[in-house]
Amino acid sequence: MTHATALPMNVAVELGHAWLQATADACGIRVLFIKGPMLHHYGLRDARVSSDVDVLVDPAEFDRFCAAIVEAGWRERSRSFIETVAAVHSRTFNRDDWPCDLDVHRFFPGFLADPAVVFDALWARRQTLAFAHRDCDVADRAGSILVLALHSLRSTRRDGRHVAELSQLASLSLPTNEQTELLELAIATGCTATLDGALAHLGVPAPPTREDSAELRAWRGRVDAGGDGAYFWLVAIRQARWWQRPALLGRALWPTDAELLSTRPQTGPTAWAKTGARVARWGRGLRSLPRGARALFRHRRRRTSDSAGRHRPLRSMLNSPWAHLAMACVVAVLMVSFVAKPFLVPSVSMAETLEPGDRILVNRLAYIGSAPIAGDIVVFDVGSRWGATGPEDDGAVRAIARWLVASSGIGPAGPHTLVKRVIAGPGQTVSCCSADGRMLIDGEPLNEPYVTDDFPFIAGRLDCESLSKSLRCLDEVVVPPGSYLVLGDNRANSSDSATLCRGADSDTCWRWMLRDDVIGEVAAVFWPADRWRAL
Repeated sequence: MTHATALPMNVAVELGHAWLQATADACGIRVLFIKGPMLHHYGLRDARVSSDVDVLVDPAEFDRFCAAIVEAGWRERSRSFIETVAAVHSRTFNRDDWPCDLDVHRFFPGFLADPAVVFDALWARRQTLAFAHRDCDVADRAGSILVLALHSLRSTRRDGRHVAELSQLASLSLPTNEQTELLELAIATGCTATLDGALAHLGVPAPPTREDSAELRAWRGRVDAGGDGAYFWLVAIRQARWWQRPALLGRALWPTDAELLSTRPQTGPTAWAKTGARVARWGRGLRSLPRGARALFRHRRRRTSDSAGRHRPLRSMLNSPWAHLAMACVVAVLMVSFVAKPFLVPSVSMAETLEPGDRILVNRLAYIGSAPIAGDIVVFDVGSRWGATGPEDDGAVRAIARWLVASSGIGPAGPHTLVKRVIAGPGQTVSCCSADGRMLIDGEPLNEPYVTDDFPFIAGRLDCESLSKSLRCLDEVVVPPGSYLVLGDNRANSSDSATLCRGADSDTCWRWMLRDDVIGEVAAVFWPADRWRAL
C-alpha cells in the first residue's frame, strides 16, 4: 500500500517552473519566468523559498496559456471583487496536491509601454536557467532589477520585506555598462517615470519626464496608498456610474461570505465570527481611508495652466473623490428614504422564505395608490403597540449609529420593525381550521405552500374539536377597517397577529398591522449572493 507524500515547497517551485516551461513549449508559447529564485541567482536578494511561480506570458497568447493550465487540472483561485480590480494583470492557479501557486502575468504593473512591446524587450534579453533539469527562459539581470523594483514599490507601506528589498537594491554598485543597459531597458519598457527615484539610487541617470498619463497617475496613486484596499475601493467608486456607487459602497462595507473568506480564510464558520471579521475589516479600512483618499486626490488629472483658469472652483470641487463619496451617500439616503430600502432579516419567523441574516430590498413605492393583498410579504413598523420595547435614549451618537446600521441593512432595524406575510385584509373573516387544518378566509380554505413548522394538527385527535385543542386553531374574527392580519411562514416560531390568541378565548388578543404601519413590500433577497432572488 502506498501513501501520498507532501511535496516540499522548494521542490514544488522547481517542478512548477519546469512544468510551465514544458507546457509553454508544447503549445508554442513564449514565456519568461520572473522574480523567485532568479533574484537570488543574480545577487539581488537573499536566498529564500518562494511560495509561488511567477511567469510573464506573451500577451497575445495569455488566454490560450491559461486554458492549457486549466486543462491540466489546475483551477483558478477565487478572488474578491476588489482583488479583481487591483490585480487585472494576472491570474493565479492552484491545486489541492500542489503546495505552491502559479501566478501567470498578462503584463507587469509599472511598465507603461504596450505589454507586447515590454514582453519583446525582456524576451530579447532572456537567459536560461535550469529548474528540475529543464532549461527555462528567465528575465536577465537588468530585467529582474526592474521587475523587483516595481514589485517592491507597490507595497512598501504594508510589507517591511519589500522595504528591505528596495534597500538591498539601492546598495548595489552597478558598473557603467550595466547602468547604460538598465536605462535603455527602462526607456524601452516605459518605466523611467514609475522608477525615477529607484533608478537614481542605482546611479542610473534617468531623463526627466513630463508625462502625465492616466496610467502613470494610477501607478503613483497606488504606490502612495501602499496597496491598501481602501484606495482600490475609492478608485472603483469613482470610476463607476453614479447609480452604481451606492451598491459598491454597500459591497465595501459588507462583503459576501465568499469574498470575506477569500481574503481572511482563517475566519470561523459562525455568524458571530464572520461579523467580527467584517467589523475588524472596517477598522483596517478606516485607518487606510485617509491615505487612500489623499493618494487619489493628489494624483488626479491635473489641468494645464491655460485650461485651469476656465474651470470654476465649484467644478473642481465636484471632481474630487470626497465629492463623489458625498454624492453617493446622498443618493443612497434618498433611495432608502423614498424608493427602496434594505433590511436585515433578524429571526426565523419567515423561514424558509426568508432566512436569518438575509438582506432584503423593500419597495417603498409598491403601495402608492394601492393596498397590500393576501400573499404579500411586507415590512412594517408597529411602534410599541405589540409590546416590544425600543432602545434606551443613550445619546445622539448611538442614535445616529443605529440609524446608519438600520438604513444600510447592515444590522436589524429595531424591535418595532417586522417582516410578515399578509393573510387577510379589512372586512375579511378569518378562522382556523378547516377539516384538514388549513386557515379559512371568508369560509374558503387557504392554500399556503410556503408554511413551515406549523403547529401540530391531527384530525380527530388534536384538532379544533378535541378536548385538548391544537394551537393552530383560531376563533373566527373579522379584520377591522384599515387593518391587516399578518403571520410568519414559520408559524410555530413567529410573533405575529395571532400569537396571543393561540389557546386563548379573548376577542381582544389580536394584534393588527395598520395600513399606516406599512413601509413597503419585500421585492427581493439581494444578500447573500447565493440566495439572490426576486419575491
